[in-house]
Amino acid sequence: MVSNRLHEILDDEELEYVVAHEVVHSKERHLVAQIAAVIALWIASLTTVSTILLNILKTQQSILAVALTIAILALGTSIPIAGSLWISRKLEERADMKALAMMGGKAKDRKAYLRALAKIAVETGEAVKPRDNMIWKLANLCETHPRTLDRLVKTAKIIGISEKELEEIVMLAKNQESNPKPQAL
Repeated sequence: MVSNRLHEILDDEELEYVVAHEVVHSKERHLVAQIAAVIALWIASLTTVSTILLNILKTQQSILAVALTIAILALGTSIPIAGSLWISRKLEERADMKALAMMGGKAKDRKAYLRALAKIAVETGEAVKPRDNMIWKLANLCETHPRTLDRLVKTAKIIGISEKELEEIVMLAKNQESNPKPQAL
């Protein structure tokens, strides 16, 4: 999905990379893969939890058994959720790398993907106020996408862009936010 806002903040070459990223998701059926993985995780988790619970209930009828049951149920439901989020983040990383490979021979400027990610990081506020404290790191565990700045750094390394060049790209994205491109009439 490419939002209207991305059309507003990205140039054509940057949009081409974003569309390539989305095409990878579609061609590789990432949504189907994720749904299948989540179903498998839930089945495995529920099977394991129910087996453990039955064993607890057969052996003890105490408050300890009830407490263990509640703890195991909580753990049994959190594992598929955490697994689903991890899978989603890995599929995002895969789409990033495949989009780069797909566009490598076509794009005049491989920095376009970095510019797009930098503009997205600025748009979401991540590049303005990096989220490096422990609370944001824990919150990131609940995200379906890797942090945009992490994706930006990883992509820059892969295509051989120095830290200095990357800082310039992010700075340009920040400056563009304060000077948006004019809208067509």
